[in-house]
Amino acid sequence: MYHKLIFILSLLFIHGKFFGQTDSLTVAYPDSAYVTIANTSMVDSVLTYAQTFTGCKYGFGSCGPKSFDCSGFVMHVYGKYGVKLPHTSGGIAEMCENVKWKKLQPGDLLFFSGRKVSKKSIGHVAIVKAVDNTSVTMIHATVQAGVLVEVYENSDYFRKRFIRAGRISVLTKD
Repeated sequence: MYHKLIFILSLLFIHGKFFGQTDSLTVAYPDSAYVTIANTSMVDSVLTYAQTFTGCKYGFGSCGPKSFDCSGFVMHVYGKYGVKLPHTSGGIAEMCENVKWKKLQPGDLLFFSGRKVSKKSIGHVAIVKAVDNTSVTMIHATVQAGVLVEVYENSDYFRKRFIRAGRISVLTKD
């Protein structure tokens, strides 16, 4: 019965017929687990918040707000909106649905190998900020420049290291 009620509330929220315009609805289960159901305005909020950290320095193992590593940045930004993510790029990737390049949307994540091009394990993560017909703009924390916005297609470094794209399920757009 409890799960049916949560499902119905979720559907009403997603379709905006009951809760109106809000960024998210957090539902508590009896065992203290929380599930956050997001609407599309949440992606805009996430990206706006992420941009406030542009220029923050890189710090290995850091998750903000004055310095970040790549996964700490993603974890911090999404964490503000109730999305709990691990503090590793590979761990975040495991929580995402695969997304084809042609289906990328703002708020999706891009996963890359680390410094060694030949290594095919995930070592870096970036947030997709914008997508148009010719380019993908991403925001991420890099060792060299800290948090920055850059066009994926203009970065030979990251183009050589791309592994896959992913979507956090609560951010799935209709």
